[in-house]
Amino acid sequence: MAKLFSKVKTVWSSHPRLPMAVRAAIAATLAWIAAGIVPDALDDTPYYAPFGAVIATTLSVAGSVRESIQAVAAMIAGGLVAWVVGWIPVPALFAIGLTVAGAVLIASLRWLGPMRSWVPTAAIFTLIVGNTEADYIGSFALLMLLGAAVGIGVTLVFPPLPIAVATASLNQMRTATADQLDLLADSFEGRRPSTELEAPSTPTSKSAGEELRRARTEMHDATALVHEARRGNRRARRHQETLEDLSERSARLDRVAVMVAELRDLLLNPQHSPVAPDEEITVPEEIWIPLISALRSTAEALRDPDEAERHTDIISTRFDQIVRIRDNVPGAAVYLVDTLILTLRRGWMSVG
Repeated sequence: MAKLFSKVKTVWSSHPRLPMAVRAAIAATLAWIAAGIVPDALDDTPYYAPFGAVIATTLSVAGSVRESIQAVAAMIAGGLVAWVVGWIPVPALFAIGLTVAGAVLIASLRWLGPMRSWVPTAAIFTLIVGNTEADYIGSFALLMLLGAAVGIGVTLVFPPLPIAVATASLNQMRTATADQLDLLADSFEGRRPSTELEAPSTPTSKSAGEELRRARTEMHDATALVHEARRGNRRARRHQETLEDLSERSARLDRVAVMVAELRDLLLNPQHSPVAPDEEITVPEEIWIPLISALRSTAEALRDPDEAERHTDIISTRFDQIVRIRDNVPGAAVYLVDTLILTLRRGWMSVG
């Protein structure tokens, strides 16, 4: 029984849409009940109350308030557009065109956010269903506000805090970054540095690069959502340390991802001397062995954070070898090696 409960809890916390669906169902039901006790003038459109409740049910308290305001504003704006067009003596065919054109223009206002699509919807509803009557606009606006208030209230009582989702996105980011480092090491193992390597252009490497970019975007989105969910959330105080740790790990992984991107550029693309732009320079061959070892150790440290300290010792040793080799690098290639060392140090210090 305990295992079953633990599994259900894991699924529940890892899929925020599940509790969100329950909150939306509760909010919509309560909003429908509340709509039944409003004055008779509002009884023609009671469905707007649960509609507002659903819109107000988001993955954060702050998001619920913001999107509720945006949704009500969008609906009122659309209704006002239809109301204004209703005063223009034109055939119904032209009235629809004018209403939609005006509503789409209003929907371009950035402060309406993701709710802007409701402007033309509300305009058409008001024009066709409400016969451009001001009472209809007032009715659905009040009912939307009522439903939104219920939705916000339910979200306040059961505030979401998607920590598990953010943690999963960080783990996915670690794996994607490690895969990219392994592919980079595979591309150069046993080879001389060259700008004509075939491995980086293989489908596997390309897909890994896309996976890393996607994982990085998802990590940013998940971390931003958690930060937004903290606002007005009574549960956030109990998880303060965890939330701060998530932010720190996200920033560190981001720096490692930047390191990987810069390494790919330094090692795979033609580089030129800063003092002689026509002179192409490459990383000395002696550096490849410690570099490949460091890349693989970095990948392992990312995959297994518990063993990060052991791998970091290996990385530091390889880094010292590269620094010693740098002292004997001839000509303009030293500039490239210095850039490589700086990039590696910035990234490796963020592993863990």
